[in-house]
Amino acid sequence: MDYAAAGLETSFGRPESKFGMQGTLHVFRRRIVNGGEIYQVNFTYTGSSFAKVFATPGELNEFLLAGLALEASAIDSLWEDIDSTGTSYADDIDVSPQQAAALGMSHSDVDF
Repeated sequence: MDYAAAGLETSFGRPESKFGMQGTLHVFRRRIVNGGEIYQVNFTYTGSSFAKVFATPGELNEFLLAGLALEASAIDSLWEDIDSTGTSYADDIDVSPQQAAALGMSHSDVDF
């Protein structure tokens, strides 16, 4: 399906949510005491937040590609931001609470 032609394309090339669960994906690099790095992904939408930590760039990349089904160009853009600033955001990402849980993300309620 041509999502753009149908008027459903989001900023990251994915179809617009039919379930009203679009939110913001925040990916960032955290440096740890022993000199290593870990990566954390937070997905937030009104009233809920989900998070997951990855030990390697490869694990994170696989999650973004296979788990969230982001397009390669969107993943490249995220990595460019992470490499230059340590953090990246993507808006209009569609992840249902059930999908987030199935992907191993931890849930917490939020007040915004």
